[in-house]
Amino acid sequence: MKHIAILLILCGSLATAQQWTWIHGANELDHEGHYGEQGVESAENMPPARASFASGISGDSIIYVFGGVATYGYKGDLWKYSIPRNQWTWVSGSKEDDTPVVFGPRGVPTDSAQPGSRMDHAGWVDRDGNVWIFGGLTERGHTNDLWRYSPITQQWTWMHGSRETGGPGTYGERTVPDTANTPGGRDCATTWVDSDGNLWLFGGVAWDSESEIGVRNDLWRYDTETYQWTWMHGSQETMNLGVYSKEVNPANTPSAREGAQSWVTEDGIIYLYGGFRSWTTEPEPGFHNDLWSYDGSNNQWLWLSGSKSLNSEYFLGTSTPGIPHEATNPGCRSFGTTWVDAEGRLWLFAGLYRYIKIQYYRNETVNALYMYDPQNGLWTYFFGEMSETQAECGELGISSPSNKPGSRSYTSAWCLLDGSVLMFGGRGLINRYSEGLMNDLWSLKPPDVVGVELISTVPEAYSISIAPNPVTGVATINYSFGSTTKITLQLHNQLGERVALISEGWQDPGLQTTQLNTAHLPSGTYYLRLSSATETKTRKMQIVK
Repeated sequence: MKHIAILLILCGSLATAQQWTWIHGANELDHEGHYGEQGVESAENMPPARASFASGISGDSIIYVFGGVATYGYKGDLWKYSIPRNQWTWVSGSKEDDTPVVFGPRGVPTDSAQPGSRMDHAGWVDRDGNVWIFGGLTERGHTNDLWRYSPITQQWTWMHGSRETGGPGTYGERTVPDTANTPGGRDCATTWVDSDGNLWLFGGVAWDSESEIGVRNDLWRYDTETYQWTWMHGSQETMNLGVYSKEVNPANTPSAREGAQSWVTEDGIIYLYGGFRSWTTEPEPGFHNDLWSYDGSNNQWLWLSGSKSLNSEYFLGTSTPGIPHEATNPGCRSFGTTWVDAEGRLWLFAGLYRYIKIQYYRNETVNALYMYDPQNGLWTYFFGEMSETQAECGELGISSPSNKPGSRSYTSAWCLLDGSVLMFGGRGLINRYSEGLMNDLWSLKPPDVVGVELISTVPEAYSISIAPNPVTGVATINYSFGSTTKITLQLHNQLGERVALISEGWQDPGLQTTQLNTAHLPSGTYYLRLSSATETKTRKMQIVK
């Protein structure tokens, strides 16, 4: 028996067409760039084509790009891009590839200090506009050195870490900051800056205490005022399988991975999606499609959706792009780029997707755009292909619905205050047959998002929805699954405590409806979780009194 999906359109048309604009850089692969004079902004300047670089945005006016892999080696140059003037400046570092690090005294800025060339390093821009760089892969190996660049003094400072490569790091006691603490040398970690200005680092490829290399799931925080690292969560060992509990559990943690995508919302919640479980034969390497949230106030991970299994397929959802669907998901994805819009919605573009072709797994670069709304817990597909697609650059500086940057990975994007998005570089396709490195800069006017409330859905998808949300009294909960299943439906508060057991036991397939009276619960954020032996779905619910 099938149930028709019913959608209530709350405002506007479904979605306006996106507008990509190629605004700077070359429309060819492996371009050598143009350095110009160091410290002098020019319309002719452009960084050489690159991927696996670190980047960040300062305010709403400057984008920084450091290092990465170029056509003939690793880069150690720092660039800044003026958003209002659409011009690049070569700020620091050498034009040459594979330049060595110059340390200088620890904690002391000098004119000669330089992080040197590296790729797949971590990077942040703090609230004061300083650029921070950690670790990465150099010609010498994996590093764990931490660097800060001050735009005011125009000097680099070696802040923390070792002069040597490799090493498992020093963990200390969990949640306790210490000047001796430091993450081990690594590359391909996931990073973010929280609302307090702390720098965060998750996972990546690193060495353990047995001198074995593998992916990690350790979570670190660096305080830019006390200059101390704190090991916050996760394992000290590589290849950890994580904890995927059906309950809200302090032990929950994503499994070890590299190249995961992340977002930070205004309420301070961090979201993590996908990533690559590499450097392993047992279990087989593969990509994740799990979505997690992390709340720094209680140091807890929450498994929101997706599978424990690797290499899950994508689903576009409805036949009309721009409509949310409970079965929609981006599939297993790594090394994509992300941004958060003014409404707190999470956007995911491009990256690597893993699929089976002639009995073997293949990684393919894609250019599909998805959006996740934390308010309703639904993914929406908007445009683009889940396959290798060539770029259509159009005319420089001219917007067009037919423009598209093509499939790419290892790129970076930034959302501006006016809602537009800028994206730079990466590895991808200019035409159907050639993949390489890019230095093109694009502007995107994202599609409008309509208000859509899911009333009922197709029961073949393991799903759950809440209406209304926020709720002031009684919430109607719809949930479904495709076969007879033993389920648990429960509500948790932000501390992970169960405040309501709504339903438990074996249930027949199809659409189920129940109600929850929230009169006894205080205002706040809660998490509704539907669990079976193989699947878990979580929805955020706001109670307002």
